[in-house]
Amino acid sequence: MGWLLVRKHPEVKRRGARLDLSDLYADEILMHYKLLALLCCFLIPTAVPVYFWRESALVAFLTAAVFRYCFCLHETWLINSAAHKFGFKPYEEQITPTDSFWLAVLAAGEGGHNYHHVFPQDYRTSEYSFVHNITKVVIDWMASAGLVYDRKVVSEERSRSSPNIATF
Repeated sequence: MGWLLVRKHPEVKRRGARLDLSDLYADEILMHYKLLALLCCFLIPTAVPVYFWRESALVAFLTAAVFRYCFCLHETWLINSAAHKFGFKPYEEQITPTDSFWLAVLAAGEGGHNYHHVFPQDYRTSEYSFVHNITKVVIDWMASAGLVYDRKVVSEERSRSSPNIATF
């Protein structure tokens, strides 16, 4: 969580401003992201217990919305912190992210953090399939239902040509 309290390096800001996000801004669903995030994160989780179980609005808001949101943020940050501390570095040793089987199990497939940082354009988060990468399975299922398209994949030759892959 500490990285949220540190100012971004000017180079990070400069390069971030150069990213082409026009496809995201043009997406019919993502253009309403802030409204949808508010609705899905706070309003619906509060309304369901109030409507279906006659819970008080304050208790529903604090538990189903605020506590759940706080828990999910800390879970995400814990996974990210662990992914930069524990594991092995099959693709690039000079960076802190690691790959970890146990993290993949605990985080439903997000254990290929070294892979993710070396090949950020690959949707799979790891080159492995179901056992290690539930995220990939879900995205593939959504693609088969027509909800996801234009998935980007790094070629096997490119991922295997990484300087540290021989030590893996």
